[in-house]
Parts: sequence; C-alpha cells; structure tokens
Amino acid sequence: MNFISPAFGTKAETLAALRRHEGQFHIPEMIFFTVAEWTNSVNEIMDNIGDKFDGPIAVRSSALLEDTQEASMAGRYDSILGVDPQNPADLLGAVNTVIASYDGLQENQILIQRQIENVEVGGVIMTHDLQDGAPYYVLGYDDESGLTDAVTGGCGVHKTVLVFRDSSDAHVKSPRVRKMLALARGIEDIFGARPLDIEFAIDRSGSVHVFQVRPIVTSRTWVPDMALFTSHRLPPIETRFQELNARRPGLAGEKTILGNMPDWNPAEIIGATPRPLAYSLYRRLITKDSWRHARAAIGYH
Repeated sequence: MNFISPAFGTKAETLAALRRHEGQFHIPEMIFFTVAEWTNSVNEIMDNIGDKFDGPIAVRSSALLEDTQEASMAGRYDSILGVDPQNPADLLGAVNTVIASYDGLQENQILIQRQIENVEVGGVIMTHDLQDGAPYYVLGYDDESGLTDAVTGGCGVHKTVLVFRDSSDAHVKSPRVRKMLALARGIEDIFGARPLDIEFAIDRSGSVHVFQVRPIVTSRTWVPDMALFTSHRLPPIETRFQELNARRPGLAGEKTILGNMPDWNPAEIIGATPRPLAYSLYRRLITKDSWRHARAAIGYH
C-alpha cells in the first residue's frame, strides 16, 4: 500500500502496511483472511491461528465498507475480544459471529490480532475536531478500566484533552499526553496531511500500540479556513485569560479560578439551543434570582 496515495485499504490492510513503519508505536501481531477463504479452508486457518498465537486474541471485523473515505461504519460490525486461540469451539464461534454481522460479501475480511494486556491507557485520537475541523488534537482516553475498547465502546471513564495543533510541547506538562501527541504526529508523517482517527493503547511498560487508523469522514462538512480563524483568535483569548486569571484584591489565593458552569448548567437543563419559552422560563425561575440565593445559602458571597 502506498501511503502517499489518498486511498486507505481495509482496516487489516492499513494496519499491515503500517507495520513497516513501526518504531515509536507497535501494531499487535496479526493475520487476516477473507470470508471466502474461511469458508473454503476453515480447518487450515484455525490451525494457523493456533500455531501463531498462544494467548488471548481479538477477532475483529475488517469489512470492505469500513473505514472508507465515505463512511467509517464504526460499531456496525461485531468484534470479539478475549478469544482463546487454543479452544477450537471458542475460535470458531468468534469468527462466525463476526461473519454473521457482515452483509454477505465474500471479500470481507476477518482480522486476528494478539490482544494487548496490562493496559494503562486506551483511547482514540482525532487529529482535528470532529465537528468543525478546528485545529486541535482531540485525545479521548480511559486510564482506569484497563480495557482497550472502553472509549470506542462507550464504557469506562472517558477523559478528553484538546491540544492546539501548532502549540509547542513545552505547553504540555503530562508525559502521557506528550506520548499521545508524538503518536498522532508520527502517524500523520506517514499518511500525509489528512484528518485521521487513531485508536490506540499504552501498556504498563509504556509501549504504544495502534489498533486502527482511518480517515475522518466528516471532514467534507467542515467550515472552510477554520484553522486560520482559530489561529488568529487564540492569542487574544490567551491574553484575556491571563488577565482574568490574575490575583484579585479582596479574594483569597494567588490567582482566580475560572469554572465552566460549576453549579447551574443550562445546556443540561434546557439544551444548547432552547426555544424562547424554555429560555424565558429558565431565566424567570433560576437565573434571575434563585441561583444567587442558593449560592448564599451554602456560603458563597
């Protein structure tokens, strides 16, 4: 596969090609085969899997319609974790479950990978903001569950960090976040200037494992010149933040702490774009008077 080309392969093909660039990241040991090959040579393939893997494996989907420039199809097909490759019934059932979730194309693939254990951090990196293409690395990760799919599966503790793409590493204090940024930038160097969605994990030894790289399909709807707009806006925002963050006479502490709706959150109560009636009722019942009485009652001035 030629990464200079705008084309991506299937999930399995992209990972197989990416293995040639391993260094600061690792692609878990893998093999893949088509539905047709499984149908015609199931026993041979099962023997190959049993010979290649001696620990838990992930049986993953790698369909032709996944991870394309037009659609990601994320979550559309089944993948099974924690499969014992030495248990024929377990392996057979997992592969057939993945195939059953497909659309019947014999060219669809099944990806077998060594399952990464002792996971410290698992998550997803978007190289641009998913909604409007703003120039931020969006790091979504879980560092508590020990699972590789907590973020993609919508479970566990999901933490998010946004880092401006043109910012210096000197602004990033966390070694863990630095490692995520290095991964994102390293893969961008391979694929070229295109928005990417990267699924990864960091194990307890500090090794970085990549499970998936695909294009961000929403890029077609992004606001033009968003990167330029953001770059111009950030410096005055930084200056204003520093002004607001300075120490205030009469208040305790060396700096001011700013909160993003630390008590009342209108967006959670009436939504981000409320209708006039909802807005006016909320103002009448909460923000006109009640909120300050509630704060005073618990000791705020």
